[in-house]
Amino acid sequence: MKSPCESFLVASAALLLLGLACPSESRAKAPSSAPPSRAAAAGVVRINPRAVLRGVFWFGLVCALFSASVAFAQRTDFPSTEMPPVILRDTRPEEWPDLRSRIQTRLRLYLGERPATAQTAELKFEETGRDQVSGLTRIHYRYHVMDDAWTEGALILPPDLKAGERRSVMLIIHGTHDLGKATAMDEKNAPRRAYAIELARRGYVTFAPDLFGYGKPVDSTNRQGYLEKFDEQYPKWSQADRIVFGLQKALDLLDRLPMVRAGEYGAMGNSLGGGSTLRLMATDTRIKVGVASTGVSPQSTNIYRLVGKQKGARADFDAIVKKTGRVPYEITDMLALCAPRSLLVIEPFNDPYNPDVGATFSAVRNAWMVWNLLDAPTRASMLVHGDGHDTVDEVRNSAYGWIERWLPARTTVMEATR
Repeated sequence: MKSPCESFLVASAALLLLGLACPSESRAKAPSSAPPSRAAAAGVVRINPRAVLRGVFWFGLVCALFSASVAFAQRTDFPSTEMPPVILRDTRPEEWPDLRSRIQTRLRLYLGERPATAQTAELKFEETGRDQVSGLTRIHYRYHVMDDAWTEGALILPPDLKAGERRSVMLIIHGTHDLGKATAMDEKNAPRRAYAIELARRGYVTFAPDLFGYGKPVDSTNRQGYLEKFDEQYPKWSQADRIVFGLQKALDLLDRLPMVRAGEYGAMGNSLGGGSTLRLMATDTRIKVGVASTGVSPQSTNIYRLVGKQKGARADFDAIVKKTGRVPYEITDMLALCAPRSLLVIEPFNDPYNPDVGATFSAVRNAWMVWNLLDAPTRASMLVHGDGHDTVDEVRNSAYGWIERWLPARTTVMEATR
């Protein structure tokens, strides 16, 4: 069955051919001495069939163009024009691996190159104690990241975990706060960010690590000096990827714990935690489900806030922007690297740290086309709200439902999707 758009186009084409088949009237006719016809004498208007056909043709053409524009706007294989596309309408699934490799190459301009000492760092860890938080068992760990850098993390057990049982794990990534991981499990002072507590009550093992530059391993009164020392020591690396590297070390630790179902991991965070969730998921396929809240900020609409103020690999990134006026990679690229795994993007209309939210919508829309290409269109979603740079109760509950849909606490991802 043809769509209305196609029917209009066919009808218009037929009318055009019919109009071409009719001989045109002469613009200048010779004067005629013949007497007027009876119809003319009686004042009757004679209808010109050719004029009718021309009118119908142009009416049909206008209707067809209008109908086509609506139909094209509704098609799922058209990228948004506000942000650069990741794939085109005619991209084939077998072309995605090569496109993905090219995106990863561009992304290195942003994240930088990891030093050799990071590549060869051996995982070392120790349990440093156990206590109770919000009525749940919490296990404290200290683990080695690289060189002389160690960090800490807290594992929270679900209340119904049985001896010898393994559960899926949610990695909870904190935002920009001196206390680091503590904000992810503080129901009293940070109830809207206590994801580690709330998800543990829903049956997950949760793990909240301190990010690079935050928490107990860092003197918060001299954080700037700490970060400047890093930039001097690793001039080709970025602080953003150093955070991702530390999170990957947390996953290495989880791989070795007896209560953990290895490889069945999700990640969730807000603000810095949301952006780090996205970067980790794009980098490490062990993350099966991601919830990135207020962390998906397009480069092209946010670069003005940071350009010229960064060091290390980001300084090289800025140099490209200054020279060309264009960013070498866009957030759509990083989003697309998460496909076809399950990703929920949470963004508010009124985020002071991401003022042009329309660009974010466009970026998610264009990246979603990769999920569609890989036959996983339901695994990428976006939740939009008006509650600012935060996650209120209704937003968190929606996010938890998304996690439970794609990464059940008590069954594997394969079992859940059969």
